[in-house]
Amino acid sequence: MPFVVLALYGLHRARLGVLGLVGAGAYGYAFLFFSGTVLYALAAGAPDWAAVVEGFGPWMTAHGVVMVAGGTALGAAVVRSAAFPRWTGVCLAVGVVLVAAASGLPTAARATAAVLPAVALAGMGVAVLARPTHDVVTSAPADR
Repeated sequence: MPFVVLALYGLHRARLGVLGLVGAGAYGYAFLFFSGTVLYALAAGAPDWAAVVEGFGPWMTAHGVVMVAGGTALGAAVVRSAAFPRWTGVCLAVGVVLVAAASGLPTAARATAAVLPAVALAGMGVAVLARPTHDVVTSAPADR
């Protein structure tokens, strides 16, 4: 997933700017961390999410802040630049906040909250596929 987020940024890097770069980098990094928590849970035989949170302690909170900040920054860059449909930026920003807010809730609520950022990234991907290629990469070198 981090590569998808960075690739989406790379397609419109000139339009998304520094805010988009920082947001994509932070969101991708945090996503990588949280993917690692799944491996930890499996290896440690953690019985539930609370045990995983307890195992990581303050690192879980710190990376949650990074994910919210990164997702919100990338979402804001998308809304500001319209590099992708603006609704995808709004969904991403709101979605990462909902994911963080749902952290202490039951599994079904956490899974439901995770749908919004996934829909945002899918919408960005569909927008890439729907555009002619000359509209996607805006900073390619000129032909010689």
